[in-house]
Amino acid sequence: MLYLPFPKFNLPGIFIIKIAFVLIALSMSAKVLSQSAKQLKGHIEIEADLIAYVLKGYSLHAGYQKNSFRYDAGVFGIDVPKTFSKNDNFTERTKGFGFKIDYVGPEAKGWFVGAETDYSSVRATYTKNSHVEKGNELGIGMRGGYRFLFGKSTNENRGFYITPWIGIDKVFTTSRIVFDEADYKHQLLRIFPTVHAGWRF
Repeated sequence: MLYLPFPKFNLPGIFIIKIAFVLIALSMSAKVLSQSAKQLKGHIEIEADLIAYVLKGYSLHAGYQKNSFRYDAGVFGIDVPKTFSKNDNFTERTKGFGFKIDYVGPEAKGWFVGAETDYSSVRATYTKNSHVEKGNELGIGMRGGYRFLFGKSTNENRGFYITPWIGIDKVFTTSRIVFDEADYKHQLLRIFPTVHAGWRF
C-alpha cells in the first residue's frame, strides 16, 4: 500500500476543531513541559501529523532529544483513502502506536535519519454487504527528513517547528484479514511521506 503526502481534500470543520484542541492542550501544559525538559537536561517535543487529521484521523507524538539523538513515541489513526489502497471494494481504517529513534545532530535541526517501528490494527469493511473483518500489522523500517526549527538559537531553538519526512517500512501481517466474498490484499511495503508540526520545550 502506498500512502502519498498531500491528497487534495477539502478541510472539514472537524479538522479545524481537532487542531484547535491540540493547540489549547499544548498551551495549558507548556509550563510543566518546560520545567520537565530542564530537569531531564534535554528537550521535550510535542507534535502531530497534520495529514492524519485531513484523513479523518488523529495523531499525537511525544519526543525527547538529548545530545545528537531524539526518541519518539506516538499514537495515530486514519481512514485510508481508496486512491492509495489495492483493495477497491473495501474501506479501511488503521490505528496504532509507534516508536522512533533519530540521529538529529547536536543542534537537532536540518537533515536527520532514523529507525522506526509501529504496531497497528486494521479494520476493513467490504462495501457490497458491510461485512467487517479486523487484522494486525507490524511495521519496521527507516525514515529521514528535515527539521525546520523556528525558535531562536540563543534559546536553544525552543518553539514551533515543522518536520517533513518519509518512511519506508517492511510490513509483517501478525493477524490476517480474510473475507469469503472477495480477496483482501495485505501490504508488504509501506512508503509514507508526511509532515509533522510541533513545539519544542
